[in-house]
Amino acid sequence: MATNNIRIVDPSGHNAIPTRTYQTEANTTVINAGEPVMLKTIGTAVYAAALTDAKPVIGTDYFIGIAAKASTQTTSADGEVEVYMPLPGMVYRGKAKSSAAADTEAEIKALAQKRVVFDLTSSVYTVDTAAADGATNGVMLTGTGDYSVSEVDFIVSSRATNLAF
Repeated sequence: MATNNIRIVDPSGHNAIPTRTYQTEANTTVINAGEPVMLKTIGTAVYAAALTDAKPVIGTDYFIGIAAKASTQTTSADGEVEVYMPLPGMVYRGKAKSSAAADTEAEIKALAQKRVVFDLTSSVYTVDTAAADGATNGVMLTGTGDYSVSEVDFIVSSRATNLAF
């Protein structure tokens, strides 16, 4: 996949964004810096994994943040990944799945409060601005962004994170 698909644009007044290191499973795709990360349970082991398409879903997935660095697993050994924690109110930015849906300021403003998911139908994470607004979708658009490059800002519901407990 690609590096820096998703960026933090507002650290919500925090001086430093805390990170946490998670174990990654051997023989899995490397998680690049800037990619969304979720928890994945295999048997009794819990690993960090790259978020898959159409997630996070509230009540099903645990978004644990954005990778700060590339993960270190190999084909034969587990590794680690350092992840920026998903603090409440943290604003992120990513490309809209359809650039035509976010190429004017008015279009981006009209997306405010829409609840969507990430799209990963290619090798790049995008924000699925075309997804139906759904109560269990874990990403909420803020109505801000950069229309010159079709990027939208969003927050992640605390109910879709590992911090909801």
